[in-house]
Amino acid sequence: MDYTTILYEKSEGIGTITLNRPKSMNALNSIVLGELNHVFNEIARDAEVRVVIITGGR
Repeated sequence: MDYTTILYEKSEGIGTITLNRPKSMNALNSIVLGELNHVFNEIARDAEVRVVIITGGR
């Protein structure tokens, strides 16, 4: 799935989710929450991911 408000990368067992709405100071809205729900479900099914880091874009 292509996300519009978050970025997701996976490397060496580490998933990194970046909130990508710097103009709104990465505030949560229904779109962000929906995309986070989707990516968390994706991560839950991925046995390679052992750690998740959530950060905000600038």
